[in-house]
Amino acid sequence: MTIVAPQTVALTARLIREGKKLPESFTFVQRNGELYEIETFFPEAGTYILRIFAKRKGDPGEYWSLLEYRVDAARGASKAVGFPETYESFYTHDVYLYEPKAGQLRAGSAQTFKLRVPGAQDVALVAGERWYHLQRQGDVFRGRFIVPKGEMVICAKFPGRSMYDGLLGYVGF
Repeated sequence: MTIVAPQTVALTARLIREGKKLPESFTFVQRNGELYEIETFFPEAGTYILRIFAKRKGDPGEYWSLLEYRVDAARGASKAVGFPETYESFYTHDVYLYEPKAGQLRAGSAQTFKLRVPGAQDVALVAGERWYHLQRQGDVFRGRFIVPKGEMVICAKFPGRSMYDGLLGYVGF
């Protein structure tokens, strides 16, 4: 689903089934210019509510409910994976993830990571003590790595900051 929204608006989404909120990893929201792209992961066939929330970008307050969509999923995903975990810096820096969209990645497999991170000086995949730096081409960073087992975070270094900011979280299984 795609929604047009001004740059001053921040959106998020949540999937609900039978009155219960599903894990946040079942929705993925990102901005691409004036468009918000909202992707969903349906674990099984059935009726879902996609609830979309909004607030003014940069406001410290809560998001308010903007709209709801009823979705009748004819089938569910063949396996439960979900999307990567998103951290606040992903939204504040208008990061756009091209790949991978799955939050759980098979350890030992080769995986390409590609994302647009406007203004970043460096982007790296951090797994434990290991840092895998992505190659930069303008605002787009890309790298192909063998997925390690355990938790991984994509981090970015921005001008004027001494530390890297976490953008996305993955798990190698």
